[in-house]
Amino acid sequence: MKIEQVAELPSFDTGQYEGCRFVVSDGDARLTIRFSELPPFDIDFHRTRWHQFTAMPNCRSEIIKSAYFRLVEVRDSPVLISFVDDDDSPRKAYGELHHFRIFLDETGCYEVFSESVSAATSFDALKLDDAESWSKLHHAYGSASDTPRLLRQLLMLPASNGNDEPWFTLWSSLAHQGDVYSASFAAVPHVVLALSISPLTADSSFFHFPAWVEVCRQKKNASVPENLRQAYFSALNSLPSLVAAAANREWDDSFLSCALAAVAAAKGYGGVSEAVQELTSDVAAEFMDWFFQR
Repeated sequence: MKIEQVAELPSFDTGQYEGCRFVVSDGDARLTIRFSELPPFDIDFHRTRWHQFTAMPNCRSEIIKSAYFRLVEVRDSPVLISFVDDDDSPRKAYGELHHFRIFLDETGCYEVFSESVSAATSFDALKLDDAESWSKLHHAYGSASDTPRLLRQLLMLPASNGNDEPWFTLWSSLAHQGDVYSASFAAVPHVVLALSISPLTADSSFFHFPAWVEVCRQKKNASVPENLRQAYFSALNSLPSLVAAAANREWDDSFLSCALAAVAAAKGYGGVSEAVQELTSDVAAEFMDWFFQR
């Protein structure tokens, strides 16, 4: 039996954990984890076939150690193997099942057999299938009715290379020459939601884009529409924890500047965020020379 981590929770102090809610509906299951000062975190188990909850006093030390505030897969699980072997249905209503586990302090352990799992920070973002609302928002070229299609592609965590989509059009329409629009504020939560899927592998643009939108908002003193404010600022507030979640990846100059800019923008330092986006190693050396000679 082997334990492999499959999703990271946002960086937080264990004292921020407030509780959770597990719901099964139409064959799927969702575990929503709540933290103080952070948005909820949703773990979605797709095509669930079995689940079990064990209260904290009854959890074995091995379970606590292996899955303490982290979602793991139990590979070669004897319990899962037995479940599949005992299912004598002529046509099983599932494909390949996986044994997922997470232990939440003061609550206990959730274990689920499902075909797949996804996890992301939860914001009250404008739904991508709300075509009418998006058509009423604007970007640099007019109606933002085309923006949801581009944002959906971010769930695959695409890189931003030259004119590659969807990033090229997202940048040119939503952060055009220092201008931002109502659709820019609606898009930021979806960019951050996609980023939260895997901060360890996401392209630096997932940090850069929300930071730049906030820089431009502050410079232009732009107003965020009331119905978009909660999701927009919640998304910004989650950026520092997502930067922390990316701590164990390799950082080059570009990623470093984008990550630092994201933290500065989230904390309200738009001018610092803009400056940091230009602060490569070479520029930093020139800046220090200027600083000590001024």
